[in-house]
Order: sequence, then C-alpha cells, then structure tokens
Amino acid sequence: MNILIAPNSFKGTLNASSAAYAIAKGIRKVLPEINLKLSPISDGGDGLIDVALNVLGGQIKTGKVEGPLGKQVKARYILCKNKTAVIEMAEASGIKYLSRNELDIMNSSTFGVGQLIEKALKAGANKIIIGLGGSASNDGGAGCAQGFGFKLTDIKGKDISRGALGLSKLSKIDNSAQKKLKNLTFIILTDVSNPLCGKEGSAKIFGPQKGASSRDVKRIEKILSRYSMIVKRDLNKNVKRLKGGAAAGGLAAGLYAFFGAKVSDGTKYIFKAAEIEKDIKKADIIITGEGKFDRQSIFGKGFYGLSELALKHKKPIVVICGRSEVKNEKLLRAKSVKYVIELEKIFKGGNLFLKPEKWIERAFKLEIGKIIKAVRQ
Repeated sequence: MNILIAPNSFKGTLNASSAAYAIAKGIRKVLPEINLKLSPISDGGDGLIDVALNVLGGQIKTGKVEGPLGKQVKARYILCKNKTAVIEMAEASGIKYLSRNELDIMNSSTFGVGQLIEKALKAGANKIIIGLGGSASNDGGAGCAQGFGFKLTDIKGKDISRGALGLSKLSKIDNSAQKKLKNLTFIILTDVSNPLCGKEGSAKIFGPQKGASSRDVKRIEKILSRYSMIVKRDLNKNVKRLKGGAAAGGLAAGLYAFFGAKVSDGTKYIFKAAEIEKDIKKADIIITGEGKFDRQSIFGKGFYGLSELALKHKKPIVVICGRSEVKNEKLLRAKSVKYVIELEKIFKGGNLFLKPEKWIERAFKLEIGKIIKAVRQ
C-alpha cells in the first residue's frame, strides 16, 4: 500500500512539514513497512516558506524589516540557486505579530514586505514569488511600495504615513523606483479571487477578521476606491476590479500595480512545482489536514486542489484536523473524503496547542487500522 501524506499547515500551531512527519511517525509505529511519500502543501498563505523549501530547495535567509505596526521583526525568505526568491508576506507584515488587543487595521502596513523584496533583489534574485495570506493590514499594497522606495505623497508633496489612514491623504505616486525592477519577474500566490473594492472586496470580506469595525470597513472602501483612481492615473494600471486583488488586504493589487506582478492560484502553482499529481496517481490513500476543516476548506485552499485531483484519479482522502465543521457525509463523499480524524473529539480535554505533533502522531497510531478499513469499503 502506498500512502501520500500531504497536509497543509495547522495555522498558528504547526507548519505543514512538521505535520507530515508527525503523521508518518504515527503510521510507522503500527505499519513499519508501509510505503509513505511526504509532500506537504500550501495554498500560498501561511507556511509557504517551509513547503517551498521542500519543493524548490535553496537557502533560508533572514532580514530585519518593519512589522505591521512599525516594530522591527526578523523575516525569513528563500533564495534558490536559480536566483528565484520566495517570500511569505506574513513573515514581514503578518497578523501573527499582533495580539487581539493590538489589531489596528487603519494604521497597519505592508511596508516590511517592500523591504524584504529589496533585500531579495540585493541578494541577486531575478524572479520573486510572493505568497499572500495572514495579513494584518488593508493598505492596498501602498506600504509595500513605500518600503521598496516608491514615493507616495500628499497634496503638499510630503510622504504619506503608513496604513489605510495614511493612504487617505494620497495625492500623487512617483513611479521612478520602477527602474530597479528591470528584468525582474514577480508572481503572486493567492487562494482568493475577490477584487480590491466592492461588496466582495478586501475591506468588506476580510476587514472584520483583522479588527475592522463597520465604520472602518466603509472608510477603507472609500480610501481604496480613491487609491485605485490615482493608481490608474499615475501608473496606468486598473486595480479596482482585479481578480484576486483583495488578497492580503489588497497587497495583490499593489504588487500588480507597482511591480507588474502576475496573480496566480497558489494551490495550482505549488502542486505543479511539486508534481503532486504524479504522487496522487501512485497513491492508494491520500492523507491531508489543517487546523480547522470547514466549508472554506471544502471549496478552496489546499484541500480543494487535492480533492479535485483525488476525484480525477478515484483516490480516497483522509483528513486530520483539530476541529471539523463539515458534518455532511454526502458532501464529504462528494469530495472523495472517506475518513476524518478530529483531534478535539479523540483527545477531549487535551491541550492540542502543546506539542501538536505528538497529538497527531498518537492519533494515527490509534486510527490507522480504522482508516484502512474505511477506505476499503
């Protein structure tokens, strides 16, 4: 029997690679001779660095940059031998750096992402892949542009301050920093298709989870709408309805406008680079997982991509998660899911945030027999 182990990150607790090793360790304790292939996945959001290192190789580099509210943070990126750099925006400007009480969507910025791009460029990169997700801001990528060296000024010609609030004062964009981008290729990885503005835009859909009040959402929507007009005038780029432009608080739109980035589906890009379809064809069982398994997982993220390929090749899926909100058996079967391991259900009262890899390992040690029986039915 061949088992493909392809989990996503367990957000906030465990990266995808560590989750894959824990699953394998649990299975091997019961079935030491079984064939396992570990291929951790990412949709371009949290955990991209670890997955990309596994797929593309290269060297992890670090640099100090501004965090979402200006405090210095140490951010990682990958520099590969082919001069490709992989950046995870959350490493520089992620919501992970802020406590719930510190959330400040009006003043949070992507400035550090621009600084990280500059560092990758100076390290010799001629192609930059940027994973979006886990942002604390809603500045339309204006902060990223400032961090790289673009001049964004108010009506008096002074540099605007960071964040959406500062963006409300924008009057003019000086694009002279684009000369540093000659012969540089940018690819953005995202798992959303929402536009920058509108009912399905960044402020309306994603603002509240970053602490935005209903008043903030309305203000940011107006600010970004005006920002898109200035971008169209000064950069000749139409970002208002750009598919996927809402990703990371509109950072996708900013990267497209200032850096000429191409927006790509994160899951498809990673799957293609990892040649995961070949592994799915060979597998008898596919094991995936993430922290919370819900309808967003079913219809998006890394799971959706795995499910599409599993259905194509008629392969069964096993899901491991901290908690599952998908209880509809018919829906699960329609997505090729044969078995769900819910850690909260198995280990009631256990502290799943303390050494989560140990809980995952124990779960597979306990459940592997039931899993094999379920997929054979």
